[in-house]
Amino acid sequence: MPSSIYVEIDPGAIGDGSSRLNITTNNLEVIGGAQIGLSMAGAGESGNLNVTAQSITLNGGTPFGPSSIFAAVLPVRVAVGQAGDLTTTTDSLEILNGAQMIASSLGVGDAGNINLTAKDLKIIGFNPGGPSNIISSSETPVSGQGGNININTERLLGADGGQISTSTKSFTGSAGDLVINASESVELRG
Repeated sequence: MPSSIYVEIDPGAIGDGSSRLNITTNNLEVIGGAQIGLSMAGAGESGNLNVTAQSITLNGGTPFGPSSIFAAVLPVRVAVGQAGDLTTTTDSLEILNGAQMIASSLGVGDAGNINLTAKDLKIIGFNPGGPSNIISSSETPVSGQGGNININTERLLGADGGQISTSTKSFTGSAGDLVINASESVELRG
């Protein structure tokens, strides 16, 4: 098990959308496969995950998973609920070496949305588990909508495999919208 902070709607439980995971701090580091998450393994609506910090660093991972902040429907047969939204406000966000910020559905339910405000946003690198990523996706073919990603930043740097993406593998649901408002610059390299 990773070092973690979790709120979970367990199998058999029905969420009413009132679950909240709020983190407020000056500096937040999630490294070495650690995770902060709001997860849905039951039915109904999950809730929301809100992170406010001056600086946030997500870095690396392990063979068991990336260092991550996530709101997700889990890949269990009984997970049919709606994933929560992930809202992040920071001066500086670095997602490095395969770490991820995720609002996705790995079950039957819909993915949540990511709303991100950061003066400086850097998404850089990858590891054997995959790229550094901000992602909202529906990962099962049965059903489910992908969520939206809304990013407001001054400067965005994506480098050495870093990605921002919305996607769907669903036969019936669409991918979400991806909107980036960058007041100064967007730089992609590598």
